[in-house]
Amino acid sequence: MIPLLPGLGCDSLSVGPAALDEVRARIRRLRHDTCASLAAAAHTRETPEEVWRLVEQCCTSIVPPSV
Repeated sequence: MIPLLPGLGCDSLSVGPAALDEVRARIRRLRHDTCASLAAAAHTRETPEEVWRLVEQCCTSIVPPSV
């Protein structure tokens, strides 16, 4: 979900202390144009499930999970 938020214009995020370092690292790897494209694509989806699938596909390609 993280890549979708900047694309939608979100400029602040609240996370628990345990997740802060990981979320910060993931956000730093993002490009604004990629996030904006993801948000635009999400707006064309018909259902929340379609948006979730789109975000999951994008997340695995631009923000690989931590090891």
